[in-house]
Amino acid sequence: MGSGPPEPGDLFVLRATADLPVEWAVLDRRAEGGELLAVPADVSPFAGSADVEVPALAPGGPLCLRCRFGAWLDAGLFEPGLRSGALAPETVAEARRQVQQVEAGTLEPSSLAEETDADSEYKDWIREAPERARALALAVRPAVAREPGSGRWEGYRLAAMFAVLAIGLGIWVTALRRDLAAPIVVPLSREVDLGEKTRGVPVLLEVPPGASHIELVLVVDAAVPAQEGRFEINAGGRSVWRSDLMRLAPRDELRV
Repeated sequence: MGSGPPEPGDLFVLRATADLPVEWAVLDRRAEGGELLAVPADVSPFAGSADVEVPALAPGGPLCLRCRFGAWLDAGLFEPGLRSGALAPETVAEARRQVQQVEAGTLEPSSLAEETDADSEYKDWIREAPERARALALAVRPAVAREPGSGRWEGYRLAAMFAVLAIGLGIWVTALRRDLAAPIVVPLSREVDLGEKTRGVPVLLEVPPGASHIELVLVVDAAVPAQEGRFEINAGGRSVWRSDLMRLAPRDELRV
């Protein structure tokens, strides 16, 4: 993932919405004011009239951009260490057009999309994920940079500290550990299944009392094509460990 400023097409996990299963897709930047137009995105298969679907094999996919909930957000909310992927330029252009049509009231949805809009499960998902995400993102201000070792993001106990884990093309999970400096292979007293998809979703791992380390088994998603890449662990937006550059193939495993 790049370390430069956020640009249209970038995908991010925001601290303000880290408890929700969403990422944010940057679509545009104001010429002045330091604000970015972004929309919440998630992996739910429901796609309504204002949504843009990103296929699994497309850059950033599989993903669904919830263009009805676009918002101009302070660029300071988009931390380079929490960049989770990137979209193709044509996807960004389509999503930007969708946002404009939503604002102008000129959407012309298909009958299938209208059926989805009326579906109760879809309504529940929209209310609990993208709608909440937009409200939370608009309610916060960007965090002020802090010196290492200071502030509430430092010194958390084992049960409270989290690290954002980037796998391959931006598959993110969260793992607990106190004073994480380097991976140490130590068997856990029990197993934790993170599930098939953890992209953009912080996952709390309960560590047995008295344990000082955890073992992570990082698996490349079967949908990710073979390519060069690396595994990386971030804590509070700061890289604390990453593997050497390696050849990543579907279902490859790395234990740390």
